[in-house]
Amino acid sequence: MKSTTCKVLIIIAFFAALALPAIASDKVGGSFSPNENRNLATFPTIIDENKNLSPGLKIEFEAWLKDNLAGREEAQKAKAFIDLNIFDSSPSPKVHIGQGGWYFYTESLNLEIGQGTHLLSSEELEAIRLNQVAVQTNLNEKGIDYVLVLIPSKASVYPEYIGWGDYQVTTYLRDNTSIPVINVKSELINAKTEQDVYFQKDTHWNHAGAYIGYMTIITRLYELGMTQAQPVRIDKQHAMHKGDLSTIMGFPEMISPEPYEATIIQNPQASLLDDNVKTNQIKELIADNEINGKFFSYSNPTGQKSVLVLGDSFFFTWKIPELFAENFAEYNFLWTFTFVDDVIKSINPDIVILEVSERYISSLVNPANVKLEIPIQRNFSVEIVFHDTPAWVERGESYNINIVVKNTGDHAWSEDDQIRLCIFQDGKDYGYRINLPASVSVEPGQEYTFMLYNFRVNDGDSTYLEYQILQEGSQYFGEKERVDIVVK
Repeated sequence: MKSTTCKVLIIIAFFAALALPAIASDKVGGSFSPNENRNLATFPTIIDENKNLSPGLKIEFEAWLKDNLAGREEAQKAKAFIDLNIFDSSPSPKVHIGQGGWYFYTESLNLEIGQGTHLLSSEELEAIRLNQVAVQTNLNEKGIDYVLVLIPSKASVYPEYIGWGDYQVTTYLRDNTSIPVINVKSELINAKTEQDVYFQKDTHWNHAGAYIGYMTIITRLYELGMTQAQPVRIDKQHAMHKGDLSTIMGFPEMISPEPYEATIIQNPQASLLDDNVKTNQIKELIADNEINGKFFSYSNPTGQKSVLVLGDSFFFTWKIPELFAENFAEYNFLWTFTFVDDVIKSINPDIVILEVSERYISSLVNPANVKLEIPIQRNFSVEIVFHDTPAWVERGESYNINIVVKNTGDHAWSEDDQIRLCIFQDGKDYGYRINLPASVSVEPGQEYTFMLYNFRVNDGDSTYLEYQILQEGSQYFGEKERVDIVVK
């Protein structure tokens, strides 16, 4: 009898262990997970508007269940702690544990950049040149100076742990354009012999590295005649920093904070502008143009020129905004790589600076980031006549796709004019192009077949492609043609 009761209790406990996490789960879902930096899946729609079972019910339910089981976050933290402290391995594939307590972010090709194994092709370098020249030309016509600033990835400055990086884009643009290109890598590498210039447990530079970068950029802008002020003087104060790589691996408290010397500006003159008419108007324009990046502005009565900086997280904090604000009458920062005419006209700066960290260098290839009024030299027009994109594909299998287009404009197409087929995936231009052969000219009224070879989908249950013709670095033209693809 006791044996039977014990077995029953074990069975009840077993099914309770399976059921209770689901019973106690978040029935709505969609909450933000700070440890994963994303919104968790929401509970799926069971019945659609036609009173049928929702076609994506199975996939959406599995995603909700995986994301919202009770105790999920605590279990993830426990596993991360065990992986790091017992098995001495990174709890996340996004973080590489190097030597001497140094941690490196692995995504965005960070390690490959540091090792020198990720090099841009000649086509990508030329696309960058075209995009950058288009930006410079547009801004110069408005009387605005343009400067490109490149910030090295942590992996490039500390190659002794994982390899080495290079100056590919810097050299190409300096040799082939008149754009002032400021690359601060050499100064950071020289300075690291005396002090750390990046956090060991964060993806970014520390205050010392940021100040060296700031001094290098301001000194060069002074040489270019774009500012009359020298770098400001600073004091230092001991502080502690909790790096972002700890959160990426599981939770913020996993790795202990590290000490650093915080920057204190001597006698600061600039002040943050907040909630005034101009900044509110600019924020509305930013929202209208679907730019999600943060924006802020500083005013300095002792400065002379105004500047707009477009950039990433390296210029968002680390005392960089406050430092640069001391050298300009108005300092504006927008967290984006996209140039938008309305925003630039509203701010009306004397100088525009694009700051790009090395891991995002490929964004310079993308002409979709240049939303400026570039003069259209020719009347290009197109019709997508036919394509044989499959509506469903086998996961991992390769497919060849034909896209037939017709030149409905007044001018012939050729590679000399950089006329190419752009392929968007899931609504994004990742820079994938199919070029016209050098010997081909598509005359008005003629059709041409672009061939996409070896298309495959390795992840996900669905995707969609869009086709559109463009003149690289200048304009997209014609309608987009979209096809939804189910992955089996």
